Amino acid sequence: IILSKYDDMKAELRALIIQESLADHGNLLLGLDWRLDEITASDRGIQLNTVVVFLTLRYRSGNQIERITFQLSPEAMKELKRFTDRFGK
Repeated sequence: IILSKYDDMKAELRALIIQESLADHGNLLLGLDWRLDEITASDRGIQLNTVVVFLTLRYRSGNQIERITFQLSPEAMKELKRFTDRFGK
């Protein structure tokens, strides 16, 4: 019975060791949530008509799970895409 679960348990243990090794040296990104909004006007101007992405990163800081939200302009989204195209697999 133990032998039949060995490969799965080994993979889970390896993933945990990697996660803990990363977390030992700083914040560790766990996941993200996003929302797309459109800004049509504000007290600074009207007819702005621009899209903004709200990107919330969930991360581990020590033993705490934290969240931080950023607003990304279309230009920031292009920069993020260039990054992910270069380093993403």
